[in-house]
Amino acid sequence: MTYPKELLPNPQRSLIVCELSEHFLLRKTSSKDIIHISTGLIKEEFITDSDNGMFEYSTNLFGHFEIEHLKYNLDKSPKKKYFHSDWELSKEVIEPTENIDFYLDTDFGYFFIPIAQVAGLEVPFKKGDSKVEYICRSNVEHCPTNSNFWHFEIRWFPVKPDEQGQIVRKSGSWQKYLSATIKARIRNYFLTETPEITLLSESSFSNN
Repeated sequence: MTYPKELLPNPQRSLIVCELSEHFLLRKTSSKDIIHISTGLIKEEFITDSDNGMFEYSTNLFGHFEIEHLKYNLDKSPKKKYFHSDWELSKEVIEPTENIDFYLDTDFGYFFIPIAQVAGLEVPFKKGDSKVEYICRSNVEHCPTNSNFWHFEIRWFPVKPDEQGQIVRKSGSWQKYLSATIKARIRNYFLTETPEITLLSESSFSNN
């Protein structure tokens, strides 16, 4: 079995820059049993297992990236770092090899995230004991990797009171509380029912 060529970056394409409000993101989980019976929501432990919490939240653009693509697991590859690294635009990439770079993982669950619901959200937060209230805003960004052109991230940026434009990353206790706040805010938008597939046209890619 070969790795799906449709997932690999194509040097003839660049970043996706079109309007994506009608599209959905797809997130893999380590279990199929992901719904909390009493709330009907995704169980918190399956929303994220990353030390980075809800920051730089890794997803895939559903449609071109299909549910069956989730089974291709590169986590045991000796070139794992390479395959999960950001793709350099216009560069050719190495194709993963079965039983060396990837194996098939069929024991997984998944859920969907409507881009229209999670893009441009504003969440207030405070830094430690500071009385100043800050605000961060979400942005859905195309972040292709060497093994997945359709990789996207939900990122958060401080916008008030200081317009720094620096992405929020985990580094202290206030980021931990902010991550929990973000999780509680967007958890209600996650879906388990498969939405209608919407594909992109070639005009959706930039020329950069």
